[in-house]
Amino acid sequence: MKSKKKLVSRNSKFIFTLIFIILIVAGFFYTRDLFTSKARNVKISNITSTSVTLTWVTTKKNAGIVLVKEGSNIGNSWKDFFTARRYYDDRDIYITATKTVINAERRYTHYVTINHLTPEKKYYFRLSNGLHIWDIKDVNQKKEWYGIDNISSFQFTTPAISSSGLTLPQTVYGNLEDQKALAYSDGIIFGQIYSVNDEGEVDIQNKSRIISTFVNDDGGWVLDYSLEKNGFENNKDQIYLYAHIENKSDIPGQFENITSGSSIVDLFDYDRTQSLRPSFLLSLSKPVSAAGDPVCCALIISGRKNVLFDYEEAGACTTCGECYKVGTQESGGTLLEVGSIKPRGDNDAERRNNCESMDRLASKGLPAGSEDQSSSSSNNNSNSSENSFSGACNTSLKDEDFTVSNIDKSQFVDYAKRLGGGGTQADKCYNYVVCKSKQYGINPALGLSIWVHESAASDYQRFPNVEDMGIHCYGGAGNYPAYPCNQTPKENLKAQTEMFGLLPHTQCQSGGSFNITKWATGFWTGNCSETSYGEKYVDDLELQWSVYGKGAFPNWLKNAGTAKPNLPCDQVASSTPSTPSTPTTPSTPSTPSTPSTPSTPTTPSQNTGEKCCAFILKGENVYRSEKTTSNSCADAFAKGSSYTSGNISGTIDYGVEIGRKEVQVIKPACCAMIVTGKDNVYFDYVNDKICNTCGDCFPVGRTVAGGRVTAVGREVLTGANDNRTTCESIKRPASSGVPADTPVEPVFSNKCSGTQYDIECKNYLPVPKGENAISAPYGENTRCLDPNVKPIEDGITNIIISKENPKVFTKLLSTVQAEESYVKSVSGSVVTFTKDGIYNIEIGDLKVSNVPINSDGKYRFYQEINEERGYQSSKDKALTFKNKNEIKAVKVEDGFRVELNAGYNFITINYERPPMSIITTPANPTQITAASVLNIGNIDEIKVTYLSTYADGKWANGIRPRDDKKPGLLGNDFALLPGQGYMIISNSDLKGGMALILPGKITSSKVSVEVKTGWNFVGLTGKIQPPSSLKFLEKLMKEHGLAKVNITQWDSSKGLFESVQYDGEIVYGDDYNLNNASGYFLYTNKAFTLK
Repeated sequence: MKSKKKLVSRNSKFIFTLIFIILIVAGFFYTRDLFTSKARNVKISNITSTSVTLTWVTTKKNAGIVLVKEGSNIGNSWKDFFTARRYYDDRDIYITATKTVINAERRYTHYVTINHLTPEKKYYFRLSNGLHIWDIKDVNQKKEWYGIDNISSFQFTTPAISSSGLTLPQTVYGNLEDQKALAYSDGIIFGQIYSVNDEGEVDIQNKSRIISTFVNDDGGWVLDYSLEKNGFENNKDQIYLYAHIENKSDIPGQFENITSGSSIVDLFDYDRTQSLRPSFLLSLSKPVSAAGDPVCCALIISGRKNVLFDYEEAGACTTCGECYKVGTQESGGTLLEVGSIKPRGDNDAERRNNCESMDRLASKGLPAGSEDQSSSSSNNNSNSSENSFSGACNTSLKDEDFTVSNIDKSQFVDYAKRLGGGGTQADKCYNYVVCKSKQYGINPALGLSIWVHESAASDYQRFPNVEDMGIHCYGGAGNYPAYPCNQTPKENLKAQTEMFGLLPHTQCQSGGSFNITKWATGFWTGNCSETSYGEKYVDDLELQWSVYGKGAFPNWLKNAGTAKPNLPCDQVASSTPSTPSTPTTPSTPSTPSTPSTPSTPTTPSQNTGEKCCAFILKGENVYRSEKTTSNSCADAFAKGSSYTSGNISGTIDYGVEIGRKEVQVIKPACCAMIVTGKDNVYFDYVNDKICNTCGDCFPVGRTVAGGRVTAVGREVLTGANDNRTTCESIKRPASSGVPADTPVEPVFSNKCSGTQYDIECKNYLPVPKGENAISAPYGENTRCLDPNVKPIEDGITNIIISKENPKVFTKLLSTVQAEESYVKSVSGSVVTFTKDGIYNIEIGDLKVSNVPINSDGKYRFYQEINEERGYQSSKDKALTFKNKNEIKAVKVEDGFRVELNAGYNFITINYERPPMSIITTPANPTQITAASVLNIGNIDEIKVTYLSTYADGKWANGIRPRDDKKPGLLGNDFALLPGQGYMIISNSDLKGGMALILPGKITSSKVSVEVKTGWNFVGLTGKIQPPSSLKFLEKLMKEHGLAKVNITQWDSSKGLFESVQYDGEIVYGDDYNLNNASGYFLYTNKAFTLK
């Protein structure tokens, strides 16, 4: 027996030991990723006076946590971890009326909103995954050149409270999918607005702050940019969209127009297996030496194929050689060579990003070893203005002479602008690169592709000292000597295209046919063995080609037999380059001060001068315009009033005031020129209205009439003599010279009266195309409310029913209310019911669960035949009935009505739900969610197109249905809470029998709402007594000691905001009555609890 006990004891010890070992091993594998994961690309976005968003990416799946302190720095100790305020990933937070639930998940991307902040305060933060804490020195902030800026320190300061007026939401939206239409659920979308000049070039210096959102589980996303739209009112301005996806290298973004109120964007349709640029982990802890200027250090390290660039701030070291010693260990290898570049940018953040986003193979060598050598070795006009083109590009070459049949030039130029920005020369020098390619027998399609790949088409502003065609080392050919690596001409398109053309391009080739991958390997690396680089290079070219190419990707690069060396590519280059214009310096933002009276968007223009009014006549599809001296366009051309002009007459349906636009028209000019080889002055009459001076059209040095222009002036003709015959018949010896080149007198044409405009949609409102509205619109016009197919307005809601029991919502209750007949009547296929509520419907062996029923509505139940969304009478099968007993309707929950107008609706929903409900959230089974409202509103057809809320001084990104009619929604779901305001856009009136039925009951109970300083979007709960908006404000001022308060409502009949403001002495605006169904914007000078 003893031996048996000992055996049991030994077995027990063995089992316990084995379990302990298993737990240790499991714990190791569970936590390994938390300790070994690295963080990179930390960005700050969505900045308001009370909140910011922090985003980053980790190399392994981690939880996302941010530690925050106000006014004092945070260390990396466990004490700091537990004493700092902690914020979690937005995707892990579920907020209810009574609690907040955290359900942390591991992801590659991390999206954390820091809220409840104080305006104009400095905050410090650290990143964490629960076990590890990262400081700025621990993360990789190197970004791709096309990326949106990362931050340079783990701190931020909240701005002052904005006193600007309210704006309507303005959104872009889309799906984040791969090439096989599989959704990315672990992704973040970033946006940044850039101004665009009159030439259509993006000004990369004039940009907004960063905005962001995360994708939902189906890859859908919505991004509202109204917060940053102020100051970017040009209808050409664009938003740059960019993404972090899973643990990949950053995905290149693209520019999109922002002229409409809501537009779909197709982004990032990339192969998941695509090999993108590698990211390097940087060690930012460097020894501090003698004081010096900021410097960008370039390092060649053993074991690394790429040069490593690192930015050193002022004072870190005098030269890069002081910070980095050749022979020492750096970033996992031995430091072999050190070089330096003068960093460009207005501050440390810009200089760091410009430096550390550079990408160069180590085989191509370092930049020059010092600033002096670097600048002298450029061999170009590098002192040119940032917005000028300093290479020898002949811009007078004509499009018709240099077309490339298999390239869409407009798409090519647009692609180059996406890669670079306002500095690209893709449009100006396109013909020149085609010409130089043909001179040397280079395939023009590949010449252009390599040009845009290597330098974003000579974008010297974005990429200073760039090698236009990628010629980095040169063995010598033609008139060009041998150049050591990094000593070839830079920012010199003429030299780079000629050196490229002189190369035989036979390196690494074998056999008779041209192998572009082998060529790219040799061109990029200088050897023929590292084929992975050649494959990557060709992949990049083919990806570009998919944007602007026509047909198959080119299969040859050079054919000397097709060379045309006598093409005059450089013949008409100007002898004196024009002085580049100085870039406009962005205006300095005004110093934040105590918020002034919030502007009221509804206040009409008080100008007493002429106004230009644009209006739509009922039944027409154009805007007409007329001048008026009335106080407003709404007075002069009121909705419903009659309009007659000539043989045009009608009733005004909709109108808006636009800017009176006077357009400068250039008159024709008689140009006089001295031309080599001609004894007389040469006269040419220019009537294409493009020259301010004759020198603009005929610059000195240009070839005209077989000679070169040496002098130019303008002969002033007047009256009937101002014509081509008079001009070109003038005889004058060249020895007499030319008159002064005086500017052509412009003629101004007012475009208001009698002008017609096409209609375009902005913010779901129709506006005259190409014009900016300067007042709130008036009247009714619903043409812009529907981004999808217009719903059928027959007053019948169509419901799919089948044997599989489709459920309108996700959960069916096992308990139901008493089974009684709720069917009121049947007539053919149309059914009516007796009470509002949520129902389960059975018709024979067909059924559908959780259907919202309106007792004043009409319903048709049908079987889906053609698998297209919505009922089609000719294709789907509608059920018909002889008596109401054929239908079993079981009510599972009470319902209440929400009525919507076509257009914008600003509402609140004060409701209560029983503990067991059919619509649930992870945190609270009694909440209605935004997704639920859209599912109810669109149970038949798309009628509710957008739902959002407003908090922390900005619109939330919101949620909307897909445009492609597939199941699912775009944007991120959220709970609807009593006492909060919400904005819903509907494309039709949903009232009476078409009103939404939501589950639950309306409640009159009071709900406490925390009101922050600045703008808040609230609903009023309980009894409002008296209902006067002014009395309400007076009560708030008295109870909470406020100095200023404003309440603003949306008047859907006018399509504008109306405000009442009170400062204790003066009342601004007209009083109006409040109610419990509307959402109101409340502005206050301090925080309090609204009860």
